Amino acid sequence: MIGWMRTGTTAGERAAPSAERVRISDFLPAGALLIVGLLALQIATLSTAPSNGKYLVIAPPGSSIGDTINIIGEAQGGLQKFTRFSNAVIASSSAPNFAEKLHEAGAWLVLPSPVQTGCFTTSSRENS
Repeated sequence: MIGWMRTGTTAGERAAPSAERVRISDFLPAGALLIVGLLALQIATLSTAPSNGKYLVIAPPGSSIGDTINIIGEAQGGLQKFTRFSNAVIASSSAPNFAEKLHEAGAWLVLPSPVQTGCFTTSSRENS
């Protein structure tokens, strides 16, 4: 009767599972890399877009919408569009150094904005 049992095990022993248990913490490095990569891709996309004088302005975290608008006012620009965050808006100015003025006024990040601020796109006559 002993001939049918595998060598090295007894009748009451169970074989250990060969695969380790998968934990959520095993996926944290990959998830962090995914988030950083997507954020970098978004920033690269926004920074290479033509701005047409419009910029996405991000004020320091915790800034109110009033603080953000004050930054735009100090840089002598105008508010174009609100975003869902109080510290991020679309602003515009015809000044060639508007982005530098925004940084000097306290903006953390200034990116050219490809967002259209109205219901209609610009006509070809305005683009030429």
